[in-house]
Amino acid sequence: MQDKTDHKYKLMEQMMKKLMTQNKQLMKAQETRSGPPGPPRPPRPPRPPRPPRVRKELGDKTADGKTYCKCGSCNKIVIHKDDDCFELEKNAHKRPSYWWSNKA
Repeated sequence: MQDKTDHKYKLMEQMMKKLMTQNKQLMKAQETRSGPPGPPRPPRPPRPPRPPRVRKELGDKTADGKTYCKCGSCNKIVIHKDDDCFELEKNAHKRPSYWWSNKA
């Protein structure tokens, strides 16, 4: 039993030595191919701050002149008419692929 474990350890050591020599060769090849590292990149400029989010209020107008109102189907402050709401089953074919119902 001891002979089998000794043999396994010897094989593992041989494999590790081969892997180490391969790794050294690969590192040398990579150094000669790519050359020394270049200068570091300059840091990115900071992003400008985002404008504050505008809260929709009943009666507000969009840039298009549409008025915000409360929908009777989804109970949100929206631009669409009650008949065009995605919550209605008759408008299921108009729903985008990422849409999900807010009524649970």
